[in-house]
Amino acid sequence: MELRYPFVLWIGLALLAVSVVVLYRYRKNTGFSGGIKVSTAGLLEQVPEFRKAKQTARLLRILTRLTLCGMFVSALFLAAGPYETREQTTTLRQRDIIFCLDVSYSIYELNDALVDQLKELSQGLEGDRLGISIYNTSTILYVPLSDDYTFIQQKLDELKEYFSLQKDLVAYEDKFWLTDREYAEYEKIYRQLEFFDAGTIVDSYYRGSSLIGEGLASAMYSFPDLNEEERTRVIIMTTDNDERAETQPVVELDEAAALAASHDITIFGIFPDREKYESDRLYLYDQNLRDFRQSIEQTGGQVYEVTRLLDVDTILDDIQRDPAMQAAQVTTEYEVDLPQIPFICLIVFFAGYVICRYVRFRGVL
Repeated sequence: MELRYPFVLWIGLALLAVSVVVLYRYRKNTGFSGGIKVSTAGLLEQVPEFRKAKQTARLLRILTRLTLCGMFVSALFLAAGPYETREQTTTLRQRDIIFCLDVSYSIYELNDALVDQLKELSQGLEGDRLGISIYNTSTILYVPLSDDYTFIQQKLDELKEYFSLQKDLVAYEDKFWLTDREYAEYEKIYRQLEFFDAGTIVDSYYRGSSLIGEGLASAMYSFPDLNEEERTRVIIMTTDNDERAETQPVVELDEAAALAASHDITIFGIFPDREKYESDRLYLYDQNLRDFRQSIEQTGGQVYEVTRLLDVDTILDDIQRDPAMQAAQVTTEYEVDLPQIPFICLIVFFAGYVICRYVRFRGVL
């Protein structure tokens, strides 16, 4: 406990000490005053009742003076302003997180699992802004940065449907022969997918597909005030890094990653399970993973490879524990007044003083 005005206490105690000394000397020098002198007063000392009354009176007199001093000291403490300095740590959730999803059909299972976890993740956030960017040949900012988590979950439900349709379509395409009924269902799924694919395969017939560098760069430029923004900025992207460009992309992956690093944007990559990689291109798996990791790590992030022992849920938990994802904490000091103890002491001493005065002058024991 500290005092806001300690000088009040010290001045008051000094005055109290001077008053006690002066009163003591005054009483000592004046001797007997007032009352009536009687002879043979010493005989009263032999009366038990008198001795008891005298001891009680002396005790009450002492208690009266002590309670009076206690009241004065308690009042001094109140006037001095007792307080305590405390610290409060506040978590500033100032993070912008964009999920950049490669929606080519080769990694629909990875995206499908990620969407489920993102729905759970968005339920536990407060103040962070989330965005979703999907790309293949071209990019769509599917969810601009927002802290409207209800809206975000609605859009995630739509993406869940999208990846489920991709799964169904791939299942039909893997079949050698389709019955009329199956073909009709295939046509229905294909038409539904056209709605989602329309914005992500613009000019794919001559530009190619899975233009990963352009997808990452587009997601990066979805952050507002890219050069001045002080919020922590993170991109979590999924891809198999199996770019199939027919013409020279505007931005390659390593160039996009370097650009993100220059703007203090950290990127975390999630790479599909080796067993889910397209069998006819499995020979490219290690090279694609190595190139992807080399580009991503220059931003301060890292790449996670999905395996049987490392699922998407575990990966997201690990990403959230990364220092780059930790929300900044600010410790502030504040003062709390503590008048309770001296006020209670003042009340107790006042009650004691009143009781002592009552007993002394009323003769009630």
